[in-house]
Amino acid sequence: MYKTVCVALLVVSLYSVHGEFLQTLNVSKLQELLPFSEDPAHDNMGHYTRIYGDVIIAGAYGNNNWRGKIYVFEKSSQSGLFEPLQELVASHPMSLAYLGLNIDIWDDTIVGGAPYEEPLGEYRSGAVYVWQKGLNGLFQLTQRLVPWDSQRSGFYGYSVAIEGNRLVVGARFTKNEVDNIARAGKIYVYERADQSSPFELVQQLRGVVPRIHWADELRLNGDVLLAGAPRAYDGEGAAYVFHRIEGEWVEVQEFRVDASNGVPADVNAHFGEGLAISSDGSYIVVAGERRDSEAGENTGGAQLYQRSGNQWEFKQHLDPPRRGNLRFGQRLVAKGNFIFIGAWTSPETASGAGAVYIYAKDVDGIFKLSNTVVNPMGQENDNFGKMLDVTEDYLVIGAPKENQVSAVDSGVVHVYSIEEADGCETTYVPTPTPMFEDFLGFVDEVLDVKDGLNEIGVNVISVESGRVVQARLQVLESKKILSTKTYSVEQGRTGLVVPVQVPEGVFESGEELQLRIAMFPEGSGWSERVIPGLFAFPKLVAS
Repeated sequence: MYKTVCVALLVVSLYSVHGEFLQTLNVSKLQELLPFSEDPAHDNMGHYTRIYGDVIIAGAYGNNNWRGKIYVFEKSSQSGLFEPLQELVASHPMSLAYLGLNIDIWDDTIVGGAPYEEPLGEYRSGAVYVWQKGLNGLFQLTQRLVPWDSQRSGFYGYSVAIEGNRLVVGARFTKNEVDNIARAGKIYVYERADQSSPFELVQQLRGVVPRIHWADELRLNGDVLLAGAPRAYDGEGAAYVFHRIEGEWVEVQEFRVDASNGVPADVNAHFGEGLAISSDGSYIVVAGERRDSEAGENTGGAQLYQRSGNQWEFKQHLDPPRRGNLRFGQRLVAKGNFIFIGAWTSPETASGAGAVYIYAKDVDGIFKLSNTVVNPMGQENDNFGKMLDVTEDYLVIGAPKENQVSAVDSGVVHVYSIEEADGCETTYVPTPTPMFEDFLGFVDEVLDVKDGLNEIGVNVISVESGRVVQARLQVLESKKILSTKTYSVEQGRTGLVVPVQVPEGVFESGEELQLRIAMFPEGSGWSERVIPGLFAFPKLVAS
């Protein structure tokens, strides 16, 4: 019998056999980006982070008494790593402006919202800044946008999104002056002739219900604009999709919580908090970070819609793999056959440490969990996964409460190299909490085997050489070890075939077996230095 278990041992992932993915994703840690200002305390860098090409931007809205700034990192042609380039600040800095609360980048243009700024003296009316890359390779401030109807507590710039020569800005509580609805919210649509020209207002999309946080988040892709309203319907939430038809943006559909999976819509689901339009524009994902799911209450959950002409049809639910208050889905991104969903309070490594769950499309067109990404050294309340973004080559994940520079809430952005690979047969087995001792973890999934010899394929990914993988066959209840196999692995991907000899009569006696797989440095033992997060513990049952 030959089975395949794909284990991405760099970041955490065990998979046993169940359905075939079109592709899988190899995820390798590249580096960590730290704030580089003189005083990064309370920066919350990584609360929002974006990547485009060789540039990563990270908002630090808490910097300098919450004036805020944006850190810019650029990939070095020599080292291949992302290095600090510059800090972007407001032309009219003021305390509590929150510059960098929401940011975006497209080509050589960076935009940043300062939704608490008071450009005309109105309390928290908001502003948006635009920077353009100059001939010297640095970004220069080229425009400061202030709405024509700047108003008290309008929060203009709470959300921003740019694509090409089009920019959209959300103002969650701006008044709908046409229908005389206070705090209804508004989306301002700007366009420019080219990158050397200023943005000009071309259209306004007005909310029609007060205080639903309309346009709290925005996503833009071609002829599709997606806006979240996470406080609509008394907190249940909703999202709205617009299509650009004959030069005008027109609302075509409202998305609400779907209860076809038997989980009823709940107040305070905050559906619409998380938004993603796939890179090819073929599907949309909308999430509510407080939504009940099949995994439990208040976990968060997401829904996928597939495009059919000018309509979007509900396709499936995306649920987290574990219970708890995970904040699953506040931020997410969709790229081809993969969906990346942050769960910034998930306790994979510590309470509130956070995680990112990656879902891959199978041969039936259904997305299923394929990878779990954590920071193995994550600490309590780091909020890893608060924000994430992805390109063809990189995954960036913000952890705004992580402290590596001896400054409280300074923040870190984690950068990973990603590579798509051919599909394999997998299903998720939850990762145990990393510990430095023997017999960690728990069993949740099973692998069908038979009496006698079984061969189980294991694919492992190691970020460095000098490591070994050990596979132990043991009795589940008594922990009695039946066999041990140790394999040297090279840096990168290594494919192993593990022979598992199940003693005759074991299953008839009622004993249950477990295959335990771990990676550690060569020369160390299982109980001495198991690398955090690098475990796989399937339970074996008779086929």
